Amino acid sequence: AYIVSQGGTPSAIARNLRRDWRKMVLLAVPASIYNVQQTLEYVALSNLNAAVFSVLVQCKLLSTALFAAGLMGRRLRKAQVISLVLLFGV
Repeated sequence: AYIVSQGGTPSAIARNLRRDWRKMVLLAVPASIYNVQQTLEYVALSNLNAAVFSVLVQCKLLSTALFAAGLMGRRLRKAQVISLVLLFGV
């Protein structure tokens, strides 16, 4: 957002990336994992029928929410649990 407000020229972007290279590395790891995940989802979609793929994607959402809450030591609020149940039940 800062780069865009300052003009967002390619040289400004390159200068900012060189200055904050640690942040760039920290962002590159989850971005790479997300890229691999999306590629694998595309492969799964081409090998599964749509109904099975849809159920697997919903299971991924539910398991991510539960693991995130567990790993961070937090409890899901009642509204969050209801939302997950409604989303997974559809």
